Amino acid sequence: MRKITDKVITDMVAGLVAKAAFDLRIDVLHALQDAKKREKNRRAVKTLDVITENARVAKRRRVPLCQDTGMTVVYCEVGAGIDLRGLALERAIQNGIKKATRSAGLRHSIVRSPLQRVNTRTNTPGIVHFKSVPGRSIVLKVLLKGFGCENKGAVRLFNPTASREEVVDFIVKSIVDAGANACPPFVVGVGIGGTLDKACELSKEVLFRKITTKNKVVYLAAMERAIEKRVNASGVGPLGFGGKTTALKVLIAQFPTHIAGLPVAVNINCHSLRTAIARVMV
Repeated sequence: MRKITDKVITDMVAGLVAKAAFDLRIDVLHALQDAKKREKNRRAVKTLDVITENARVAKRRRVPLCQDTGMTVVYCEVGAGIDLRGLALERAIQNGIKKATRSAGLRHSIVRSPLQRVNTRTNTPGIVHFKSVPGRSIVLKVLLKGFGCENKGAVRLFNPTASREEVVDFIVKSIVDAGANACPPFVVGVGIGGTLDKACELSKEVLFRKITTKNKVVYLAAMERAIEKRVNASGVGPLGFGGKTTALKVLIAQFPTHIAGLPVAVNINCHSLRTAIARVMV
């Protein structure tokens, strides 16, 4: 049986952080290129050209897609058949973030106290979510979340009597209100259900879904299309310069909730959706 060590996890996380920082996801790059073909607004076309060229330069030169290299969010799926004795998993993940910060030359963006504002100079601690799953592998999913778009997120605890139309209106308004400051065109994650914190967690985790895939829940797929249509009719456009492309994709995930609640979280992500995934087998 292969033994998973702290070093294996640390090195894997460091590689994922660097990959997410430098390499724009191919599905997002293709969506940007497709959006350019649909645009009639000359400024929108030029802006999309600049965005895609930025992605090409970042990949070729191994430099960050954005100067804000974000806060690291890690979703760690641990196979129930793995012997974790001797493995300091949380520490190994945090060490991987530190290693990538040094080796990839990432900006120091994390402060130890939200009020005292002293920089940790390591980009740690990152936020780590653990989940036990069947099998004998560990899956690591890394998201780098810049705060120009993070600051434009929104959450609302609806009454359970709220209609689907009210929920859609809230999501659309949250996306349009984000405007140029969050660097559109966006990929938007929406979490519906659970508790306040679960809805927010869902709204980030859903961003790992390929934007070319169709939601398996029929009514959620219809909601995604309806929201995208309204958002892209807003005229905000790439980087707020006008055009048809304000959102590349809206991704919705749901979770069971309490009979008295209906939490909805909207997570705005800029045009540089920075995620990376890897699996280590035992």
